[in-house]
Amino acid sequence: SALDEDGDLLDFDAQEVVVSKAIIRQSRSAFLVADHSKFQRNAPVRIASLKDISTIFTDRPLSDDLTSKCRDWGTTIQTE
Repeated sequence: SALDEDGDLLDFDAQEVVVSKAIIRQSRSAFLVADHSKFQRNAPVRIASLKDISTIFTDRPLSDDLTSKCRDWGTTIQTE
């Protein structure tokens, strides 16, 4: 539902978050597909961080700060 400037993945549904966390925890690689409308949105429940994601696929570049964080975390950004 949302991706904040700290790189946190957020959602509104706590039950879905439990499932999402389990999937990420059990995965060898995790991929995120998010369009720009998710950037800097807010939602009450944290799923994970982009540092837990292997690659994010998005339609617009992330902010310079978030791009730098992804580089430090080893998270690849694919912009189309």
